[in-house]
Amino acid sequence: MSGWLLVAQLGVMNALIMLWVVLGFAVTFRLFSFADLTIEASLPLGAGVYAITVTHGHSPWAGAALGMVAGALAGALTATLHVWLRLNKLLAGVIVIAIGYSLTLMIMQGPNIGLVSNASIFGNQTENRILLELLFIAIVAVPLLARFLSGRTGLRMRAAAGNREFAASLGIAPGLQIILAVAGANALAALSGVILTSIQGFADIGMGQGILVMALAALGMGEAVRPLRLLPSHLAVLSSAVIGNLIYQWVLTAAFHLGLPATWLKLATGVLVLVVVAVQALRSPQPIWREVLD
Repeated sequence: MSGWLLVAQLGVMNALIMLWVVLGFAVTFRLFSFADLTIEASLPLGAGVYAITVTHGHSPWAGAALGMVAGALAGALTATLHVWLRLNKLLAGVIVIAIGYSLTLMIMQGPNIGLVSNASIFGNQTENRILLELLFIAIVAVPLLARFLSGRTGLRMRAAAGNREFAASLGIAPGLQIILAVAGANALAALSGVILTSIQGFADIGMGQGILVMALAALGMGEAVRPLRLLPSHLAVLSSAVIGNLIYQWVLTAAFHLGLPATWLKLATGVLVLVVVAVQALRSPQPIWREVLD
């Protein structure tokens, strides 16, 4: 396989692995008006729970389910701190990140845990086979997520986030809906951690570092090439997340192929985010970073 074909394949593989954390962030940020930092904790927490479950001889699928539940609980805690204790969303996220970091260390009983000799949710399949399975999952699951967001439950969640007073007048419990929405988004983030751990054969406490910046950059790039106004809101957000995530992973993979040292990854990511913000600032008076900090 030629070098650039390999770059394309690796970019797609990385995009399919990180798709769920980007989708989770995009949905809470754009549809539920919740700038959620918790994904930086829920991804390694999900990975750690999956890893420790598998190393204790349980089914990888049970580990994946428990990992997603752990991520959902982290998201629910963040939303609960905001809804019931009136904490700022960002402060609530920071608190849960700190809790999640220590909790993940305790679960894994160290900073990392290896799974090379343990079963995987993908078995002993080749990389190409895994790529096809991940692609199939995405093709099936993303439309299902879109259908959920346009259904009764999804509309109730969006109404609760958009106008709490109006939602309450309709008999909707806005606080509960927001908690459920953020919990679901972090379950998706944990799923990315589970998939990444299963493929690379280990879980590490540092897996979540930079995930928020990656998600912001991916969403910003997707919105830059596919304006939100062209589709209904939920479809626009999902398509922006999918497209932007793919572009972002391709760019990083191509940069490594051209000789970018691995130690420059954070620098490259930061520069990429600044470029996205600059482009958005020229096109819109309200760039994505300003919306996060509001």
